[in-house]
Amino acid sequence: MLIIGLTGSIATGKSTVSNRLKEQGIPVVDADLIAKHIVDKGKPAYNKIVKCFGPLSDNLLQQDGEINRQELGKLVFGPANKSNLQKLNSITHPKVGWEMILEVIKCYIKGYDMVVLDVPLLFEANFHYYCGTVINVICDEDLQLSRLLVRNPQLSESEAQKRIGSQMSMSSKSSLSNIVIENNGSLEELYASVDGIVKDIKPNKLWSTTEWFIFPFGLVVGAVRYFQNVWKYKQMKKID
Repeated sequence: MLIIGLTGSIATGKSTVSNRLKEQGIPVVDADLIAKHIVDKGKPAYNKIVKCFGPLSDNLLQQDGEINRQELGKLVFGPANKSNLQKLNSITHPKVGWEMILEVIKCYIKGYDMVVLDVPLLFEANFHYYCGTVINVICDEDLQLSRLLVRNPQLSESEAQKRIGSQMSMSSKSSLSNIVIENNGSLEELYASVDGIVKDIKPNKLWSTTEWFIFPFGLVVGAVRYFQNVWKYKQMKKID
């Protein structure tokens, strides 16, 4: 089974690409959706976040007791809050990673030949090591900012810039990706790009069937791919 890593900086159109892949019949494991569920009121990650960030803001919790995501964002985004972002990631990433692995296993059992890991922080969380192909969605920076402000009108331009700046740059992500999709045009153009990529990367049916029927073979292939990726990305870091 081919694991496709899908990433992209905020407001570049990654979610639109993800939805198009779903329309192609490819299951998508959405890290953002998982991340939202693991911080629901009363869950272990929720309790850790409240304990860690509660003393920093009186507005961290909403009236219903759920986490105020906008307030939490103010505490973790921006250069001055880098350590807070690292703390938040250390709380959420392990749980998100485990839930994603379980979803991938379910897709394997069901016999899918491809699955998408939709992860904004794919490289930062080292999920790219598990992927056979990585797709990065990019767009012009001014377009990215305008999209973010339209999508989140409650943000000031300064707050939007902080959110963009808190992530790895588009160019850095592109240098680590196998495929880069430029999303500066129409929706039709974006769909055409995605559809063409799916045709190009679709695994050989015989290979996929062999991986599925002979579980040890599939396990070995996955392990080899993982260690190949670890070695490859370490070599790329040395060059940089």
